[in-house]
Amino acid sequence: MPEWLLYYAAIIPVTVLAGIARGVAGFGGPFIMVPVFNLFHPPATTIIVVLLINFIGNIKLLPDSWREKTNQATVPLAIGTIPMLPLGGYALITLDPTIARTVINAVILICALVLMSGWRYRKQMSFFGYTMLGASSGLVLGATSIAVQMGLFLQAGQDTAKQGRANFNVWAFYASLMAIGIAFFGTTHDVPNAWWLAALVPVYLASLNLGIRIYKNMGDETLRKVIILFVVVMTSASLVLEYL
Repeated sequence: MPEWLLYYAAIIPVTVLAGIARGVAGFGGPFIMVPVFNLFHPPATTIIVVLLINFIGNIKLLPDSWREKTNQATVPLAIGTIPMLPLGGYALITLDPTIARTVINAVILICALVLMSGWRYRKQMSFFGYTMLGASSGLVLGATSIAVQMGLFLQAGQDTAKQGRANFNVWAFYASLMAIGIAFFGTTHDVPNAWWLAALVPVYLASLNLGIRIYKNMGDETLRKVIILFVVVMTSASLVLEYL
């Protein structure tokens, strides 16, 4: 089998799944793509490629999300994230990435199971609370490339599920810009077979559009349940695959 055919046979289904998941939940694309992309590219290359592909998806999601966002969430999230994301990038070179991902995924899984039981914050999260969520998520994103915790915790408050999704997408837009800069200038990387990767962009965008169409036909509580279940499945799979 030609090398390019083997590559696409593995990568295209994953890219389709990642695009649909991102369109529905608003997040999760990199979480799905990174493990498979790592089979074909060095980790530093994978991070750059996945961040760039998903940033293109961010641009598609941003207009609708901007209209649905809540400023009481997005402003403090930015204040917390911006200074901490570079510190997370520094932690990336000092921490054991396997241990870091395992601990973070385990904590996220426990929190998702709590939310699945129906528990929610009884009050609207405060400015300080959103700032701390932004700070912790920026640190984790910089250190591990995991952003799932932000998508999950934005579903735990009194905002609607669609507002939480929109707030995540606005946050992801500027956080991705920063993460791309940190990954590009802070690591040594090479992108072999760049045209192979460029061909994945329309596949991802088409799948993203399908996911958006599914999302628009969902009720708010159905969307919240789907997002929480999605986090449970992703973090469980990640914990299993980490040690295979």
